[in-house]
Amino acid sequence: MTRFLRLLLAIMLVALFLIAPHKASASVQDFTINDFSADYSINNADRQGEMHVVERINLTFTDFNHGILRAIPNSYKGLPLKLHVQNISSTSGAPTQFTTYGQNGNTVLKIGDPNRTLTGKQSYTIDYTVQNVITFYNDHDELYWDINGDQWPQPFEHVTARFHLAHGLSVNQSVCYTGTLVVRSKTAPFLESVMVLNLLLPSHSKATRP
Repeated sequence: MTRFLRLLLAIMLVALFLIAPHKASASVQDFTINDFSADYSINNADRQGEMHVVERINLTFTDFNHGILRAIPNSYKGLPLKLHVQNISSTSGAPTQFTTYGQNGNTVLKIGDPNRTLTGKQSYTIDYTVQNVITFYNDHDELYWDINGDQWPQPFEHVTARFHLAHGLSVNQSVCYTGTLVVRSKTAPFLESVMVLNLLLPSHSKATRP
């Protein structure tokens, strides 16, 4: 039996950048997210809905930084997301060791080497799974997830999100919203099993899929 899935996605990306203490002249906020690209694969491994996420973050540090912080929610609608980080890597050679801590209902990944700084163009790939991402209704299932947040003072030059559905799942509604929390615009729906969303976002903007 085919289950219909309604995508309500507002996928939040929260990364705070750690500045080296010896260069106080430049601001820790002085960087650009050149490209945020993510793949979201929904499978049937968990009856409550398991999602495999691969985020690729390309950025440019204009000061010397140790790395990034990536905050991922601990729960969704009262259910634990059971975050499991599978791998963190970097094609630019940035240090990818990490520790975790809890803050404001999130698990924060502190990625980088406290004894090493880097600058310029860097890339990070974060590979993880979360569970309990699906809400079930009588006639359909629903997924709501943040693409990127609205708290960035920096611009996103490019955002791409791809959604891959397991066999037996069929999307009957998918809408994308972009903008701030106050002002947002609606884009065309995506109804394929693999959906691609490409956006150019200014600072303090977000992409939302309900």
